[in-house]
Amino acid sequence: MSQQAPGIHWLVVAVERSGLGDASTCGCPADTEIGKAWDWVADFLKVSHDDLAQAVSKAFRLGLADLSRAEPEARALLPVKVARRYRVVPLRATDRDLVVATSEPLDFEAEREIGFVSGRRTVFEVATPAAIQKALEEGYTAGGRADTLLTDVALEEAFQRVKLDAVAAARATDAPESVIKVARLIVYQAVQSGVQEVHIAPRASVGHVLFRTDSGFSTFVRLPMEVLVRVVARIRALAGLREHREVRETGTVPLRVDEVPYEVTVHTVPSNAEQLILQIARRETGRKQTPLPTSPEAWKPATQTTEGHVLVVDDDPGGRMLMRTVLEKNGFAVSEADDGATALPFLDRHEDIDLVLLDLMMKQIDGLETLKRIRKNVKTAGLPVVILTGSQNPDDERRLIGAGADDYLRKPIDPHQLVARLKAVLARARSYLD
Repeated sequence: MSQQAPGIHWLVVAVERSGLGDASTCGCPADTEIGKAWDWVADFLKVSHDDLAQAVSKAFRLGLADLSRAEPEARALLPVKVARRYRVVPLRATDRDLVVATSEPLDFEAEREIGFVSGRRTVFEVATPAAIQKALEEGYTAGGRADTLLTDVALEEAFQRVKLDAVAAARATDAPESVIKVARLIVYQAVQSGVQEVHIAPRASVGHVLFRTDSGFSTFVRLPMEVLVRVVARIRALAGLREHREVRETGTVPLRVDEVPYEVTVHTVPSNAEQLILQIARRETGRKQTPLPTSPEAWKPATQTTEGHVLVVDDDPGGRMLMRTVLEKNGFAVSEADDGATALPFLDRHEDIDLVLLDLMMKQIDGLETLKRIRKNVKTAGLPVVILTGSQNPDDERRLIGAGADDYLRKPIDPHQLVARLKAVLARARSYLD
């Protein structure tokens, strides 16, 4: 692949990665609106939008969307406001997944909010911007429960009835829509009430949801324990958190209430998997993409973040772009190296790296050899290293752990799992230093 210019749009990387063509000199900036970006790249390469859709599908290993076969049951799970905001069209649903058509598969904010609203994992398929716009204009209507959950509930009596009905439904069944209804009810009511912190905690056989205000705590609702466990599990999943009882974890879930963007920061409590603390704050609008660096000088992050500084080592620019997007959206600072030969001297020069995310299969110095050299260098011997591998060979785990890897993930990478695993590795490493 050719060298990328600073601030290149992800679509340029995707079409080159798919083999459709080299658009690296087309000049399409990273923050170009998605519809204009498709026009820009298609005009430069002299291809159709359908050709671009196939290229994006191939680059990210996603299906091609068939908008003519969208199922009403899927549409009922997603409010029309959410579909139009993120320019997606629900296609089909299972008990666990909601498949939606998108022309921007790297929109992780959309992925999370769709999951939060629908109570299902978001699965993207690729369609052109024009096809999605046409589908939205020609009759996408959302009649699902998510659209009516908290609308027109002006009277306190009516609201209490909705709350009790939701809890009763979640107690009677473990269906995702019943559980997510309770979770959304808690968070949305906290936002509308101006509450900035919510505590979800078990007490004996009953779970309590407490709203914290300047005057202290007030009980919003008491939940049967079987409901609390399901609600907590759903919120943890949406925030990308796994069940770790030994360490404190933090994740975020974006959402909107009355078109105002908020961010819910979810904190776990060590030793109690059923206890959560939710902090709610308004967030800035705008979803600009992070420019792709092309030189060592550009690798150094401008600011440090609370989660840690990760060096991503991968000879695939598209893979590095994906990792950077996921990690920066979850509070990490990110630097990049395109192979082990570049990463090793970079680590010697920069002592602020907290973790190395290392691809196994690379040209020149591969991931395993890079890992061994990191462990032999006295300056980097204790640095946490997580390996990414596409291999399905069961012997790889033994080789990687034996060589000093702290953890490894198999491709394709689930963004939520990636973030959770990196946080867990960093937490263990920091606990050794305390």
